[in-house]
Amino acid sequence: MAGINIITSQGYILKKEKLASFAWEKSYSDMILEDLDPFPGFYDHFFIPANDSENRPRSIFIVIKENSMVSEDRIIRVTMSVKEELDVKFDAALASIDLFNRSTQCIRVFMDDYEQLPALISKYKAEGINFQSKKEVKPYQSLIG
Repeated sequence: MAGINIITSQGYILKKEKLASFAWEKSYSDMILEDLDPFPGFYDHFFIPANDSENRPRSIFIVIKENSMVSEDRIIRVTMSVKEELDVKFDAALASIDLFNRSTQCIRVFMDDYEQLPALISKYKAEGINFQSKKEVKPYQSLIG
């Protein structure tokens, strides 16, 4: 249909979820956390067990190096560039999490195929985004913004 205008907008949600180190069969050198309980309080309120399809979307959080203040605008531009260069279906946005008792910037990523994650991370690094080195993080409750 010609003449259709698409309007995009941005929003902000603050929620509390359980995060931990990303459990994946491949090794990686960056700090990546995963959302262990994507919808806390929703299913357990009615005592309904969630199946795998209901647990989607699961997000991962690639933690940005501490002294690198990155703007939301920059992440949007870099993400658009990465999407043009790679043939990978993903969504990414700048987020903040509580990590080690301080607010920390990260890139929240949702993707179906985690096999493509190393290529995705290397493209962000090529664009000048520096990530925190890998460190084991046990499950904890974090505010995510």
